[in-house]
Amino acid sequence: MLQRGIKIASSLALLAMTQAGWAQVPEVMPHAAPDPSLATIDVSVSAQPAYYTWSEISTNTNRASYGYFAQRGHVNLKVMEEPWIFNFRMENISLVGISELPQPLAQLSTRYPKAGSDLFVSQAYLGFEGHWGLNPLTFKAGSIPMGTGESMFLDDNGLGIFGIHAKLADVGPLDLEYTAGNTDTSNYGTEKVFFSHGNIGIKRMGKWNLGVMTELDATTRNRQFGPAVGNSRRLYYTLHYDQKTPNFSFHSEVVWLEGSYFTPRTLAWEKVTNKASSLTLEGMWKARLPKLEFLGALDTRFIYAQGSGDKSETQQDEAYFAPMANRFDGVKRTGQGGLLGATTFDALPSTTTWNGLPSGLSGVTTFGLFFKSKTYKIYRIPVQAEIGRLLFRASQSAQISKDLGSEWSLETISEFSERFRAQVKFFQFNFGQAYETAGVKPESVQGAQASLSLTFD
Repeated sequence: MLQRGIKIASSLALLAMTQAGWAQVPEVMPHAAPDPSLATIDVSVSAQPAYYTWSEISTNTNRASYGYFAQRGHVNLKVMEEPWIFNFRMENISLVGISELPQPLAQLSTRYPKAGSDLFVSQAYLGFEGHWGLNPLTFKAGSIPMGTGESMFLDDNGLGIFGIHAKLADVGPLDLEYTAGNTDTSNYGTEKVFFSHGNIGIKRMGKWNLGVMTELDATTRNRQFGPAVGNSRRLYYTLHYDQKTPNFSFHSEVVWLEGSYFTPRTLAWEKVTNKASSLTLEGMWKARLPKLEFLGALDTRFIYAQGSGDKSETQQDEAYFAPMANRFDGVKRTGQGGLLGATTFDALPSTTTWNGLPSGLSGVTTFGLFFKSKTYKIYRIPVQAEIGRLLFRASQSAQISKDLGSEWSLETISEFSERFRAQVKFFQFNFGQAYETAGVKPESVQGAQASLSLTFD
């Protein structure tokens, strides 16, 4: 009882000291204050050869092959003089061997706006990191990165926008954030599009994010990489929820879209109302598989994502348009579609062939399950393996089947150090009934990718 009483008394004393404030406790000062000025340079280079083989969808004959070599690198200079920050980043993307012929679903040649080698400035901004009263405040202006980090919403893929970004943190349980700017025409190869995005983060039982974004494209010309639309005005309402523990993480995202655009459905441009939505659920946890206990606890993750599709019986457009969401990436396939499958970013009207879907289909629903092993040493080489399975269905269909197909993937990852990483991927896509012609489906698509990445500080 005495020991218990001492523990309780100690706890109460500690609580009282906390409530009284630590200002009464003498602070031991360091011998020398750290230098607030700091300049860093880091260089990153990644390379990725890939090889595909498939049968032509239109004729189901003449099995064809396709290969490319992609390289992406950057040089980043960061200079800090508290509270100011200057950041300058040059990027280079090179694509060699890109085929201009139509490809089943894997339309890499249309996902990056420029062929060959392209050197550009992706970041050049002046920033501030300080406090507004007791609240941390950050501000950036210039050519800045823009992204919410969410799968179905907003990400510039590092190509940058020209604008401003401000964040005021720890306002009670809230984080307040605002970004505005327009796309850089030279980087995207499209007409300039203006974005204005406000977000409120709520840190209660996980983290909630509520956001509103406007997208304005005042041009009356067709977008180069996307459906034939112009003069679009869209409003996005977003709700995100994240929860993370040492052995479990969960992310959910809902986006409502309202707006309008003009499209050349007839000889004249016609205004179309756009009302759509998207849903994303992602989770990761550690699990042991029956009869495979020798593998230990596997990192298990699932993906469910859906972009609404256009309904043929209505006059308005119900197809979800993801703003920039990782669409322009010439080095790797991103999003929920894995390596070859149609992604939720491709939930475009079925009147376009650019989305890779058969005529009469619109919107994509994706479900995936992945298992990743722990790291093993094979001939002193660290190896981690991940196997995955993805299923794809159309959200809307004017025909009998919505089955787009399925994909298997096997990936090995070797992290030799924090600066050097190697990956090898093997995959196969099997076409679903939606691609059948006279009862015959195209042959499956197989491929492989390898990548090396090296970072210098």
